[in-house]
Amino acid sequence: MYRNKLATYEGATGFIRDWMVTGFFPNGTIGGRAPNLFDAKRSRRWKKDCLRALGGEAAVRRIPKACGLAPVEWLPLQAPAQDPRLFLDRFRRAYPELDAAWPDRWDHFWYALAVLDCDAPQEAEIRLAGHDGCRLWWNGRLSFEEHSWHKLVFDLHTVPVRLRKGRNSLLLKLDRFGLVARLTAPGGTRLPGTVRSLSPAPPRPEPPGTFEQLTRYARTLKVALPCLAKTSREFGQWKRVARAHFRKAIGRFPVVSPRRPRRISRQACDGYTRYRYHLIREAGSELPVYVLVPHAGRFNGRTVICPHGHGQDERVVAGIEPPARPYANWFGRFTGNYAERLAQAGFLTATWSERALSHERLDPTGVRPGDPCNLASLCAQAMSMTLPGLHLFDLHGVTDFVCRLPGVDKRRLGLTGLSGGGTLTYLAGAYDDRFRALGVFCGIHSYADYARSYDGCGQQIVPNLYPTLDVGELLCLAAPRPLLLAQGRRDVTFNVFLLQRFARQARRAYRALGAADRLELHLYDLAHQMDTDAAIDFFLRRL
Repeated sequence: MYRNKLATYEGATGFIRDWMVTGFFPNGTIGGRAPNLFDAKRSRRWKKDCLRALGGEAAVRRIPKACGLAPVEWLPLQAPAQDPRLFLDRFRRAYPELDAAWPDRWDHFWYALAVLDCDAPQEAEIRLAGHDGCRLWWNGRLSFEEHSWHKLVFDLHTVPVRLRKGRNSLLLKLDRFGLVARLTAPGGTRLPGTVRSLSPAPPRPEPPGTFEQLTRYARTLKVALPCLAKTSREFGQWKRVARAHFRKAIGRFPVVSPRRPRRISRQACDGYTRYRYHLIREAGSELPVYVLVPHAGRFNGRTVICPHGHGQDERVVAGIEPPARPYANWFGRFTGNYAERLAQAGFLTATWSERALSHERLDPTGVRPGDPCNLASLCAQAMSMTLPGLHLFDLHGVTDFVCRLPGVDKRRLGLTGLSGGGTLTYLAGAYDDRFRALGVFCGIHSYADYARSYDGCGQQIVPNLYPTLDVGELLCLAAPRPLLLAQGRRDVTFNVFLLQRFARQARRAYRALGAADRLELHLYDLAHQMDTDAAIDFFLRRL
């Protein structure tokens, strides 16, 4: 029997890595494959007990022996230490029996069992999420159930439990592809004493595939130019070198012939007037831009540029179109129309149709199959450019144009965005100092994780940036300007732990400049959404 320590990920402790899994069992899922996030998932056989050969679900309290109950006998799997989320598809090459039984559908459930050895009894919490929800038995007692459409979210649910001295069992019934769980003291702190997870066998070795090989190499890399400045002078010296590297990595910008923008439309709306302009970009192409000007008497003298993100659209951000789906179950109202919400609060705002992200700037279906974001990134690199650099190029063009409009004060210019718009916000803040306040919402990831093929795309990755710099260093380049780092706790794409790590790193730079109070961290109980009330409050105070 192997006894392994619980893992630590980005400063959070207690992650369970060792699991015994069995399945798969058809659950009779009802409904389509494109539901709204966190909609209830209805399955006719979700509560069927498929472990009767072992005495039933409540009787499984130790590592079981083979019993022929499922296509997959109890397999010992170990989640990676660098990202302790257990995704079954990561193990298909090492476990041919898992690959042979894999349904690759959303209508089968499976079981995962962890057996934990504790040196003293104590109160504790399990913080977990299952892909499309889970049922949880702690020491044979059904203690939690949640069943809705969603991916893995760190610490999505908290279940109070009592640890017994010696063996404790955690059994999960899961309805899709993965799980993540950690054991903590009440309040999320590190457990006192020693808790180890038990496994009957070590992970099976396998020849690394392409991505696994890159992942292993990524683990060996460290940032070559971290910001270690303790004084403003040291920070200035570091900033010159770091910004020079970033600007070189971002690539060259296209050449544009100077031509006046064209105003296309004007529409009076609730509290503001919305204008559409076309700006000239390279090769004579036109860039659609929306400028939202508050009505007379409501303008507060501040201007905020609002890039949208991957899977969003400038028409939604500008309040022209509703979201594609209802957002009733997203733990709050829809807030994707943040340029409109800011305009109604008195800010002059602007957003535009971004390359490879906006529906208005996508090629006809079938012309370029695949993710247009990644394909556009490759096309740009073939010309010594990058897709993030092209986004910055457009952002600068929009900003230059907006700053020439009547009443716009360059000294009161802010920038904010969600998701890919949040990524573009910190990239623009690192590139130059024209933006006086920056609000990043749900857009912080690490290049170390991008290198491990976790959640990256062509819009977010600047080639040749890492390992000289990572996102933490880019956030440091924003100092000492006011910076809001905000993250929804229920976000399935970005996570709180990474944000907190980079916030701690950036805060050191702000302290070196005597501006620690200008860096704000905001966590809120929404999914992949902007907290527009927090954005409004931040820019009212900081611009």
